[in-house]
Amino acid sequence: MTPSSTPPHSLPDVAWGWRLLRPALYLRLWRFRRLVSGGFYLPDDPDEQTHDGDRILFVGSLEAARFGVVDEQLSTLSQVARDLERRRDRRCDWLFPRNTVRRPRDGFTEDFRSHGDIDAAVVAVGYSDVLLMTTARSWSRELRRLLEGIREGSGTSCPIVLAGLPPMDRFRQTPRIGRKRIRQQVIRLNRASEELAMSMPECFYVPFPEVTGAATQVGPEEFSWANVHRLWSSELTTAVVKGLDARNL
Repeated sequence: MTPSSTPPHSLPDVAWGWRLLRPALYLRLWRFRRLVSGGFYLPDDPDEQTHDGDRILFVGSLEAARFGVVDEQLSTLSQVARDLERRRDRRCDWLFPRNTVRRPRDGFTEDFRSHGDIDAAVVAVGYSDVLLMTTARSWSRELRRLLEGIREGSGTSCPIVLAGLPPMDRFRQTPRIGRKRIRQQVIRLNRASEELAMSMPECFYVPFPEVTGAATQVGPEEFSWANVHRLWSSELTTAVVKGLDARNL
């Protein structure tokens, strides 16, 4: 998703108001997760990992990376791995935290050193923070802590690809009430993520691709998820290759 031209003053980062609404926001998050859980999901890939290829850590929701497709080969992570292997002529192994990391704070207790050397990391978090209206200040602080934890545990100060949030207000699973606020929140957090990435060495912010068009949108709030995953994986692969090549890995 490309940055909006909406001026910053129209996106107030008011924490106190959202604190009063926090119970309702958690209810909205629960409803969103329940609707998303009705999508198509696949079992984890049981392929044995090796130390001979690129070891890429994925920190984020596997459900989002697989949503809406019935063939594992169409999921974002499968396509990234396949494209990486083709472009770098070596195996790609995905590494995952012990517990699902949906928000930056979910990763604070993760021991990333347990994975051994990590060649690169892809971080795609924040869906919950959009619906919970996390402030940009809290988001930046917690996201920085997560990224620094990954770097510290990687053993190699690995390059990090920071994925932008998608236009959640356009998805059928998103509650209709407050969609304008959701759209503004996505813009706000994406701006904060981009600024954070620019302040950290070897951190690459990748905005979510545009999903409105003949290639991806098949109806109102209906998308060809196979094509969405294809576009998304292409953007992520390019950033991962850039990070690995910069370090001559």
